[in-house]
Amino acid sequence: MGAHVIKVGSRDMSSILMARSIVTHVALKWAGMIHDYELACIGGTAKSVPNYIRTGQFGMWKETAA
Repeated sequence: MGAHVIKVGSRDMSSILMARSIVTHVALKWAGMIHDYELACIGGTAKSVPNYIRTGQFGMWKETAA
């Protein structure tokens, strides 16, 4: 599953599908895990894609734990 599924708020639907055993396994890449961690800890994600693309800094961020 891509990170944007989590970032844009569709993780609630994913949770429903898992609770109903329609989806039994979810694999995430690193960005997906970061967004899930951010949502759990601070209730939102720190990365604003439009802002970073506009300034030419997309993909340049510090570690979440920092």
